[in-house]
This record gives sequence, structure tokens and C-alpha cells, in this order.
Amino acid sequence: MNESLQDFIELCRKTDLAMLVTAGTGGRLTSRPMIIAQLENNGDLWFATNSESLKVEDILHNPSVCVTMAGNGNYVSISGYATVEEDPAKIKELWSEPWRVWFPGGPEDPLLTLVHVHSEFGEYWCNSGTNAVRYAFRAAQAYLTGQRPVIDASSHGRIDL
Repeated sequence: MNESLQDFIELCRKTDLAMLVTAGTGGRLTSRPMIIAQLENNGDLWFATNSESLKVEDILHNPSVCVTMAGNGNYVSISGYATVEEDPAKIKELWSEPWRVWFPGGPEDPLLTLVHVHSEFGEYWCNSGTNAVRYAFRAAQAYLTGQRPVIDASSHGRIDL
């Protein structure tokens, strides 16, 4: 894995909230919070969901998706396409006991399915650690001078996945 991809994946792992955005019929965008079941080293994501949910219907109609993540001063966006996968072996591999709240039948629950996001492009904004200190300084300077802050290249970037 190249260094920039590895850095991007590590930044994704530092976030604690994910929102999956799908496009429904008529192009209406819908965003909902999701718990990431797995983040692969290439940026692909896996989510568990109910096979009868609106997000599954949206994905079957239009597989283009965006996943946004945020936490600890870091913000990440991953764009790609999603597939709905009913792979019993993968479900068992990813199974997490807290999912039993939504899927009382466990990994064999007939309504449990997976959404696999095939990541194509990522973007990040990092305002944690030393970037947070630099940003705070630049923001204060911009406020005092009436000028827009200059964004450090290490604070924002794009990556093909």
C-alpha cells in the first residue's frame, strides 16, 4: 500500500461517525448514519443493513454512493459505487453481537444483508493534532486581518482509491 493511501486509511480509522448517502428514484439524495462493519486497506467499506431498507432499494436503483466520516477534528469523504451482497460467509466474518438488536436471528437472520462500497475517490480535511494548532492560528490571523485563511496542503487532500 502506498504511503498516501495508508495515511488516508489511518485518517478514516480515526473517525467515529459515518453517513451513507444514496440517490433514490428521482435523484433525491438521502443520508443516514451507519456503523462501519469493515474498512479495507484499499478504502472499500462494508455495512450491515436490513435487506428491506430504503438504502438497499436506492442502491439497486442507482449504485453511486458517498460515505462521509467525521470525528476528532477529521473529515473524510469516499465516493464510489455500492453493491448489495448476501454472502453468508462474509456476514459471519463481519458479524458483531451488538447487531443482534436489529437482527435477532444472528448472522443467519433472513433480513441481514451487506452493503459493499467499492471506493473510487477520497477526500479529507484534517484539523487534528498539529494541524488543529496551525488552523486555529491561521483562523485567528484571518479574523484579525479580514483575510481568508490559507489552508495547509497537509490539512486537505484528494486520493484516487
